[in-house]
Amino acid sequence: MNKLFLFLDSIYPLSEGLRKALMERLQVVELTKKDFILKEGQISHNIYFIESGFFKSYHLKEGKEITQWFMKEGDVIISVNSFYKQQRGYEYIQSMTDSIVHFISYDELQFLYKNFAEFNFIGRVLTEQYYLLSEERLFGMRKQKAEERYQYLLQKNPEILKHASLTDIASYLGISLETLSRIRAKKIII
Repeated sequence: MNKLFLFLDSIYPLSEGLRKALMERLQVVELTKKDFILKEGQISHNIYFIESGFFKSYHLKEGKEITQWFMKEGDVIISVNSFYKQQRGYEYIQSMTDSIVHFISYDELQFLYKNFAEFNFIGRVLTEQYYLLSEERLFGMRKQKAEERYQYLLQKNPEILKHASLTDIASYLGISLETLSRIRAKKIII
């Protein structure tokens, strides 16, 4: 839990009251490779912080996995629509390695927002950060060529290559496995 508190403190110093409230409400779970924290059709009741491990988020299109995100140690995992609307989700979130995550429920999160002003600030900063990442990804998918997307991935998230299959990476980049193989064969230098 120390990693989580260091992470939150780096955004805004936690009061003793908030620290205590978090300790009372946070839960921890150890997952093994291939475990799911969400499947299509389920409601996402929790928001997660990855202490250790690597995850992917994907949805199915005509029976084929379409990778949406990769999340690593120090990231927050959330199914945005399902969690904030408390409705059934369309995505799967799966551990790609043995992992440890801390989590808190939607209702407990709302309690913290209501009772601790500094947690509202932390929540806003996190929302801004993840919204910016989403915008970067959207821009890259629409404006960059396949090779540029791969180079960006190598520069920003090289750990993905350690944990994700080439099929997942190609899907994430919005390209075919064959195109990814051709790009990799060029031995792009960063």
